[in-house]
Order: sequence, then structure tokens, then C-alpha cells
Amino acid sequence: MSSLLLNEELHAAVADLCWLLGRGYAPTASLKLVGDRHGLDVAQRKAARRMSCAPQAAIDRKARQVIRADALLIDGYNVLTTVQVALMGGELLECADGTLRDMAGMHGKWRGDPDPAFARIDGALRRLKVRSARWLFDAPVSGSAGMAEKARALGWDAEVVADPDPLLIAHAGVIATADAGILDLCGPWIDLVRAALIAGRASPMMPR
Repeated sequence: MSSLLLNEELHAAVADLCWLLGRGYAPTASLKLVGDRHGLDVAQRKAARRMSCAPQAAIDRKARQVIRADALLIDGYNVLTTVQVALMGGELLECADGTLRDMAGMHGKWRGDPDPAFARIDGALRRLKVRSARWLFDAPVSGSAGMAEKARALGWDAEVVADPDPLLIAHAGVIATADAGILDLCGPWIDLVRAALIAGRASPMMPR
């Protein structure tokens, strides 16, 4: 991907967007206003939207973040996709709530070899001394049964479910995700993506 924009300019756009969201302006209208002001193209607007949230939302999300968990419920594709993008040299976005997100997310079908991402995440789980983890994979995504088998082969539980989101939101324990919609409604969560990428060479991401 070509440069999204000069990093300073993109972060200025994100700051403006967060300011508007924090004052109750509608996300779509706010993004258009900020995008037009900063001359953002389609990809840049998508990046700004994924990076932004209302300041209070960021505070609330960070307040529920933990760094350790004995047991973990994992948003499978959300975590795997982001780690895979980094390992393949793709660009990650450093978001206002402190999470790392890729540009696109998971839509429809997994592409590429998931084993390196699984290995990196498995290593992070063991370094964090997680005793039990249950991966959730979206049934509508092709190949989810195979993904669940890969997780089980590493010694973790895994399920293929119609929609992981409500299960993650309702879970009483710690979850692993960077999905903004889930983070606004869930209980304690852990930044498993960052934990997986912190070991080894640094992942390519946009500086703050």
C-alpha cells in the first residue's frame, strides 16, 4: 500500500475526528467533514475512522484493559488477521484507544498461511501464562473449521460459532480483541495482538 498520508497529517485528522466524536457528532458526517478538511482519499478516511473514537470511549476501554489472564476468550479472526498483516510486512494502525488494527479486517475468506500467526500468538499466550484459552471463529468465514483445528492442535479450545461478538460481549472473564464495537460493551480485555508482536522484530506500524 502506498503511504496513507504524511503521518503527522493523518494523526491531525484523527485528533479532529476524535474531538467531534467526543462531542456527539455522527461518525459518518464527522468523517466527511474531517476528510474534506484534510483532503483524505478513500483509504485515508478508512484508516482515520478505524483509528478514532471519542476520548471518553478510549478512557473507558483502557480502564478495563488487563495485562494478565488465567483464562481467555479469543476473537479468533480479529487477533489472527492483525498479527498476520504485521508478519507479512503490512501496515498496522496505532489507534486512539491504544489498540493495533489493520486496514481492512476479516471479510469472507482467509487468505495466506495462518501458521506463523498462530505460532506467534501461541507463544504470547504461554509467555503470559494463560492456562486455558478458547478461540471463537466465525462460521460464515470459509475454512473456520480448519482454523479451529489448528488452535486445538496447539493445545487450546476452539469453537466455530455463528457470531462471536455477543459471546465476547457477554463473557464474564477476560477476552482478547481489538474490535471497537466489542470493546465498548465487554468486560476486561487483553491486548493479545501487541503481546504477540512484541517478541521478535518489531511490526511495521505507523508512529504516533
